[in-house]
Amino acid sequence: VPAPTNVFVDYPTKENLAFATALAPEFLIFDWPKTYAENPSFDSWTTDRYAHEAGKIGILTECGQHDAPSSIEHAERYMQRTLAHFGSIAPLNEAPIEPARRVYMTGMWKRESAEDRFARAWHHLEFIPSGALIALRSDGEEILASEDCFIIFPKDYALPGGEWFYLSVERK
Repeated sequence: VPAPTNVFVDYPTKENLAFATALAPEFLIFDWPKTYAENPSFDSWTTDRYAHEAGKIGILTECGQHDAPSSIEHAERYMQRTLAHFGSIAPLNEAPIEPARRVYMTGMWKRESAEDRFARAWHHLEFIPSGALIALRSDGEEILASEDCFIIFPKDYALPGGEWFYLSVERK
């Protein structure tokens, strides 16, 4: 299943938001740094963080699975829109684009045991309704969606102690 186009806006400055919006992704994802601050056993040194600390514009684009032909198309569009946004090429002649959905990360779940498993196969940015079973721990504990949300980077291959998945909620 192809993932929707998305951009992580770790530091939502006016400039970063303008740039991210100009790329016209389907989703803007916020609060990666906050999620990691709440999980001190993990650190996240991203290029976005480096750019932010250097006073530069910095966002992270996701174009899709590496082997998906659509990821090449997404990357090319992002590059064209980047060049147009910064004035390196003329504005693109595109039809009006729908505003991106804005989702805010609410937490990270770690895989505690190799026997922890997802309730079903989840896909990046798939909608999960409130109350839905997301995963089961090896001891039988159920991980349920406490509210309508989207799953981010579900990793079937996560090792015990590693990042397993993230959840986010939509806000206007």
